[in-house]
Amino acid sequence: MGRLLVQKGGARGAKGRSPTPAASSEQETMTHDELVTQFWDWFTTVAGRFSENFDDEALIPELDARVAALGPFAWELGPGLKEENALVISPGGDRNRLRETRRIVSLAPKIPGWEIHPAKPPKQWQPIFKMGEVNVDARAWRFVLLQYPDGSIEILVEAPNLAELSEEQKTLAAEIVLEGYLGEQRRLEMPMDIGVVSEFDSEMQDAAKPIAMVADLESALH
Repeated sequence: MGRLLVQKGGARGAKGRSPTPAASSEQETMTHDELVTQFWDWFTTVAGRFSENFDDEALIPELDARVAALGPFAWELGPGLKEENALVISPGGDRNRLRETRRIVSLAPKIPGWEIHPAKPPKQWQPIFKMGEVNVDARAWRFVLLQYPDGSIEILVEAPNLAELSEEQKTLAAEIVLEGYLGEQRRLEMPMDIGVVSEFDSEMQDAAKPIAMVADLESALH
C-alpha cells in the first residue's frame, strides 16, 4: 500500500496553488447533491486503484479537481481506523463547513475496504513531524486547561523545544498536535483559544498533564 498522502483541495488558491476550477455548463445546472452523487459515482470506480497506491499521479489531479468542485474543502487519503483505507472530506479547519462535509459523506455509498470521514479523525501516532526544516517532537509536551468566568476556554501548551519557530509557527504546531489527538471534528466542536509557552510557571506545574491526555479533554471540562 502507498504512503499516507495529504492534499488540500478547494481553497488552495489562497496559498498560491491551483485555484478552484471553473464549473462546466453541466455542473452549473446540477444541484449540490447531484454533484456529490456524481463525485461518489466516480470515486467508486477508482477506489481500487487508490487502494493499491494512494499517490497515484494519474488520479490525484482529478480527485483534487472533483473535491474542489464540491466546495472549499480539504481531502486526505490514508490507512483507515477500521477498514484498510480511508478518505476524508475535511472542512479545512472551518467549523461552519462541518455540516456540509457531513452531508457529503452521508451520500457516500458503501465501498468495500474503505471508510469515509467528514473531518480528519484522531491519529494513531507518535507526535513527531517537521515544520519546514525544524523537527517537532511533542511527546514530552504538557498542557493545562484554563476556564474563565465568561465561559471561554484556553488550552495552554508547554512546548520547550520550539525555540527555532516563530510565535505563529508555535501555535500552528500546537494546533497540529491537538488535532492529531482530538480529531478535527472534536477540536472544531470545542472552540477554544490555544496558547504556547516554553515553560509553565510554578502555579501551573502541578496542574499540567501529559499532552497525550488531551484526548480525554471532555472529562477535564467537568
